[in-house]
Amino acid sequence: IGLGRYGVGNRSAQSLATLDSAVDPETGDRFCVWRLSGSSTSTGALPPALYGRIVARPDLGADPEPVAAKLTAVFELSSATTTAQRRPRVAWTGGRWLAVFEESGAIKGRWFERSGAPAGTDFAISSGTGGAEPQVAAAAAGASVVEWAQAGDALGAVVRADGGVGAPVPL
Repeated sequence: IGLGRYGVGNRSAQSLATLDSAVDPETGDRFCVWRLSGSSTSTGALPPALYGRIVARPDLGADPEPVAAKLTAVFELSSATTTAQRRPRVAWTGGRWLAVFEESGAIKGRWFERSGAPAGTDFAISSGTGGAEPQVAAAAAGASVVEWAQAGDALGAVVRADGGVGAPVPL
């Protein structure tokens, strides 16, 4: 995903965690998400946060080590300015990307256009605290199913393409 120029690498105290990606089956483009933690004194280093980047499907021709073209710059997933975010996940929903993540014990989401441009701000998916380990999968008609652990239970909710979120239900 090409983070060396941002100070992430062997000589940095920063590290990547929770790397996830989803593929747009029509174009082969991939939306990669990750959490960057730690600090770096490198020039141009990114602060700890959740990030994303859209990369093109690599050309698997004769090159034994193909490299995917970076279609966007690195961008922050969340519209909030907090470092209490972790475990980003992403899914392609047939027209847009849905990124989900933990934030201070709540499960949040944010829609992105095919290009990687934000399609709104963060929104709540879970209705309480203690939410952990979110997962997201595409469902019918551009909706997604988000599931997470909370207070020893597995819960899930449908996130509709219009931005609405269904009530959490036990799984």
